[in-house]
Amino acid sequence: MEKEVYLARSAHGLEEIQSFLDDWRGSRAQIWDYQASLSVLTIQLSRPDGSERVVLKCVGTKTVQMPIHWDDCNLIAQEDEEIRFDSSLFLVDTTASVRVECFEVMACQGGYPQ
Repeated sequence: MEKEVYLARSAHGLEEIQSFLDDWRGSRAQIWDYQASLSVLTIQLSRPDGSERVVLKCVGTKTVQMPIHWDDCNLIAQEDEEIRFDSSLFLVDTTASVRVECFEVMACQGGYPQ
């Protein structure tokens, strides 16, 4: 069953996003789609045994540095401490040389968000 989750940096800051990402640590990650007209990068995470998957939509994507796919995913959500006036969110996995700068992240477990 599809479960859409909107991850926001509101009341709890990055903790809500990081808690969700922690649940998917060790998964396989893959670029799934990029919609240039909307600046939306879609990344699929799947369990090593293939039993579950989740799709992350990076909304308002500004920069992307990442391989097409990688194993043992360990995404970390960060804000740039020096750019407080900017609303950028960074998804980083240093072991896989991943860095995505975006405005917000949306996730859908078991299906694909519209």
